[in-house]
Amino acid sequence: MTVSRFLLILFGAVTLSAVAQTEKPADLPTWKLKNYVTGYERIGDIYTAINMAEEFVSRRPHNKKIKTKLAELYVASRDYKAAAETYEQLFEEGGDMMTHFNYAMMTKRVGKYGKAENLFQSFLKKYPKTAANEEYFNIIENELKGAQFASGQVTDTNLVMVHLDSNVNMAHIDFSPFPVNDSILLYASLKTNEVTFVEDEEIPKRRFYMAQRLDTGSYKTLSFPYSFNDPAMDCGNGVFSEDGSLFVFSKCTKATPTSKAFCKLYQSNCKNGKCDEPREMPSPINAADFSTSYPCFGITSRKEEVLYFSSNRPGGKGGMDIWYSIYDAKKAAYKSPKNCGKEINSTRDDISPYYNTVTKLFYYSTEGHAGFGGLDVFRTEGELKRWNKSKNMGMPINSPADDLYYIQRKDNETGYMVSNREGGIALENATCCDDIYEFYVKKPVNLYVIGKVTEEQDVTQSTGKQATGIIGLYLDIDNKLVLVDKVPLPLSNDFEFKLSTNTKYKLITEKDGFFRTSTRFSTEGKTKSDTIYVMPVLRQIPYAPIIVKNIYYPFDKDYLTAASKVIIDTTIFQIMVDNPEIIVEIGSHTDGLGTNEYNDDLSQRRAQSVVNYLILQGIAENRLTAKGYGKRIPIATNQNPDGSDNPDGRQRNRRTEFKVIGVLPGVSDIIYEE
Repeated sequence: MTVSRFLLILFGAVTLSAVAQTEKPADLPTWKLKNYVTGYERIGDIYTAINMAEEFVSRRPHNKKIKTKLAELYVASRDYKAAAETYEQLFEEGGDMMTHFNYAMMTKRVGKYGKAENLFQSFLKKYPKTAANEEYFNIIENELKGAQFASGQVTDTNLVMVHLDSNVNMAHIDFSPFPVNDSILLYASLKTNEVTFVEDEEIPKRRFYMAQRLDTGSYKTLSFPYSFNDPAMDCGNGVFSEDGSLFVFSKCTKATPTSKAFCKLYQSNCKNGKCDEPREMPSPINAADFSTSYPCFGITSRKEEVLYFSSNRPGGKGGMDIWYSIYDAKKAAYKSPKNCGKEINSTRDDISPYYNTVTKLFYYSTEGHAGFGGLDVFRTEGELKRWNKSKNMGMPINSPADDLYYIQRKDNETGYMVSNREGGIALENATCCDDIYEFYVKKPVNLYVIGKVTEEQDVTQSTGKQATGIIGLYLDIDNKLVLVDKVPLPLSNDFEFKLSTNTKYKLITEKDGFFRTSTRFSTEGKTKSDTIYVMPVLRQIPYAPIIVKNIYYPFDKDYLTAASKVIIDTTIFQIMVDNPEIIVEIGSHTDGLGTNEYNDDLSQRRAQSVVNYLILQGIAENRLTAKGYGKRIPIATNQNPDGSDNPDGRQRNRRTEFKVIGVLPGVSDIIYEE
């Protein structure tokens, strides 16, 4: 998405002008209509330009240049239906590649997914892909996936969308909802029903407002107690930090014929319900010559405050990307921003992030992933630049129109979002303007994991001290972990955690003197309330070596069989992954056949083969040591009392063991490192 497309979303589809409207299109000569189309577009008066272009096309229906301009103006005003119809006419009249492109895009924006799919496919077949048009082909390929995805989706009837009443929504843009608490809503809006203004009138700005949700579901307008609004600039996208001590929002200049709109983030310190005068956030949050907007706060696994935001600064994937900056409490300053990475950001616009600090779920809107329309709301899990694959939130959250500013209340089941879908308060067309919607779940899906930790102890190793156990719930991010919650185990060893839907988890249990243990599970596909039962077993770290059964080698050989590798994966390897601080010795033993020298060498090579395999699997070399014991430490007799061969005894002696011989300093906590 181009910068102009982003600015359209940020400032709304309506662009106000400061010119007098004295001439009616029907009364103007055709040549003047043509000039006025260009003139009004240049000064930003989109709707008057549309009126002029419509009158011109009604007189000259085969003038492709002005009809194409009319279609472009419909897109700029987000009148998808009129744009689709006009591009269809141009397409049937022999339109070029860009006509085909825009016709397909607008067909999808009115929800005709099957027809759009055919148009996307015919585009890919008809036109050769070149370096010059590669961007359009990439967009078409993604939009084709979106049309195929959307055509097979059904609306989640358990989720209800409610359009807020006229005490909040008006004809122009209403956006950036932020629930201050369960009943107070802070939001931004352009509070006017006018489209154009004469020269001496002051053009209104987007400002912050507050409303209170009543028990009836309606809203009551409240006075705004803060000094965030600036009469000279558009203000919006405001969020409070977790503790309410900081308010961050954006101020934006409006586009002019000679300059683009531009946004910066501002901050205000708050205490006891009062906030000081806003001041511009310093570099590196704001970047010179680039827009920065859409802030939201998060908390990392290390309990650090982090600010997420959108910006088109260099180093991104394209368009507006989502970035993050960790707050350095010691320096009282934000660190240099970093890009959230390819799992979130795309070559098009990625905006309006929201991070749930309790569930560690991240929501944002993007054009760059396969979806229903323009901007769709997506969800992922993780933090900073470590994320799972994003998932489309589906209908009714998403629609063929733009859907953004998704945010939840503290209950994680109700919240707000913004959309220009049909059904809102229309100004000039049914999809012109963003309105605020409230959503709630009719029947919440409550998911829990519960269980009881059991301990396998060796009474001979008891110290008489009662160690405290800890159990942690982590997001499983491609075999990397992000902490959701960690609590001490009670004496009963019982535990319980609340879970989110469609999420992969890992449960890790730890206690001094015991091997840490982990269990993976998932809530994917669960659409009804349910409880997952997990019964972790803590195994005491023994003084003596642990025998790992069924690790076999070919006769007289030192390489591992495929079956042996499976055993290692599920025993030694898993223990070392769960316990990243331990250093272990891999010991190998032989039976009594052969000389001491031969068996010492064979056992050393076999132990080393296990170490080598573990290193290939990702275990650090400094955590492993190989030791061959030959036939010197049997655990069974190699011969029967009568002197005959004892195959069972020799098989028991041909064994692999491991024992903990040390601990690495400073790595006992499992915390995601940036």
